[in-house]
Amino acid sequence: MPFWPRILNKRRKNDRYPAVTGSAPAARCGFSLVEMLVCVSIIAVIAAGLMSVFFAGVRIWKRASGGGFSRMSASLEAERICAELRQCLPLQSVGCSGKKDEISFPFVSPGGRVVRINYKFLREENRLKRSETDMASILAEDEETSERYVECFNGFSAEYRSFDKDSQAFVWQETWDKSLGVFGAVRLTFKAGDEEFSRIVMVPGR
Repeated sequence: MPFWPRILNKRRKNDRYPAVTGSAPAARCGFSLVEMLVCVSIIAVIAAGLMSVFFAGVRIWKRASGGGFSRMSASLEAERICAELRQCLPLQSVGCSGKKDEISFPFVSPGGRVVRINYKFLREENRLKRSETDMASILAEDEETSERYVECFNGFSAEYRSFDKDSQAFVWQETWDKSLGVFGAVRLTFKAGDEEFSRIVMVPGR
């Protein structure tokens, strides 16, 4: 082939397929708009998923640390009151007495002292008060009482089982006189927050 046709043919190929270099005006640099939009969309989806998981964890933690803990504290405190009541002593000098919102009974403390335990729900303060009086103070008629408040309850009531001679059946009544002796059975109703639950305590000393 002659020399000039070959040169012209080479130039046509170069014009049809131009070389791409970093300094050429036609060279691509950076991301296109579509690629940027795709990246932003992916990051937004991932961020939304992480935030939903985070807020769900926060809600579960608040529920567990708030309501769950209060319910557990109320249940443990109720069981402790029931355990004290089961160990009630048949002491006529101290006696067992009760009303709908108050109950009093003799009890042997862990230190071996005989004391009178009194639980009374204060409606004005909306909390339960526990009082403990030493037997020696009761006999000396100089009652020194130690008090504490059971903060986990916002409601408390007691009912006492007695035998009704007319109906020849056991019934629940709202009062218990000291002359009746030791409780036979007591139904305690507790309210913690919006939840209400009851415990029936059988007293062995009856």
